[in-house]
Amino acid sequence: MFSVGWFVSSIYYEVSFLICVFLVAFRMPHRSRFVLRAVIGVVAFFAVMAGLQAIFRATNTGGFASVLGMSKYIVYYLCGMALVWVSFECNFWAALFCATVGYCLEHLSERLYELINRPLLGGVTEGVKYVIRTVVFAAAVAIIYFLLIRRSKYSRCNIMVDNKLQTLTSVVIVAILVYVNTLAIFWAMGNIRVIFCINIMSIALSFLGIVLESGIAANKNSEQELLVVERILQEERERYKVEKENIELIN
Repeated sequence: MFSVGWFVSSIYYEVSFLICVFLVAFRMPHRSRFVLRAVIGVVAFFAVMAGLQAIFRATNTGGFASVLGMSKYIVYYLCGMALVWVSFECNFWAALFCATVGYCLEHLSERLYELINRPLLGGVTEGVKYVIRTVVFAAAVAIIYFLLIRRSKYSRCNIMVDNKLQTLTSVVIVAILVYVNTLAIFWAMGNIRVIFCINIMSIALSFLGIVLESGIAANKNSEQELLVVERILQEERERYKVEKENIELIN
């Protein structure tokens, strides 16, 4: 039966994650038939997620199965990368950037909501909680995007950062957010103070991931601009050399 609780538990996270990923990627050039590609990609994304949910519910017996269940977030992350690559004119590194920043952005907003959920919203109805959650999500995403992500100007260079730093940053941060953060909260055994500290550290790590990825993109953008300036100067020097030789021949 449909209910607000079912809606949130089933697709709220997926929708939030996709919004963050598309928000980060949207400034990049779109592939031909972008809308069709995006719609098919989103439908495929939710089909994969539905299949995973069914599998994990059928095999959820605690222990290793619980850890395996956390891996669905890794699948979300990889599917987000694939969706960016299918919809936008970008390379692997650009898709990696968008998926990582989108994941960190969604996770940061989710942990911000959890900071107020447990201590302050205990007696609040589920419907009101979801409204507050959405407001926190929208506010956090808007602030981080306009103050940090948008300023990195990553759309100009398509994030051609084919080095180990971006890969290592993405893998480590996402792995920590998926496994370490989730297990730490589980092992906290409901201790509000411990969970509060874990959420703070998780928010800090998510923000650090966004800063690092944006910094990599900004540095690459600066390198691209420097290469353009150097190429212009080289062309000017060659043109001056040719003009000088022509003048000498005339003289």
